[in-house]
Amino acid sequence: MGQEFLEVSIPSSYDALGAERLPVAVYGALQKMERQLKKLHDKRRKHSSGGQLQETSAAEE
Repeated sequence: MGQEFLEVSIPSSYDALGAERLPVAVYGALQKMERQLKKLHDKRRKHSSGGQLQETSAAEE
């Protein structure tokens, strides 16, 4: 199984104010992708550590 990488290009004109103008649907999709990436990262970490997953507390997120 090969590793998959998701490339995201952000225009140089993008700034913090641009995030406020994002449609709610786009923002929701970004949040969903972040959660999926975190799950994938945790799964990969668990696999590489022999099944021992070190949980991070909610305060660290």
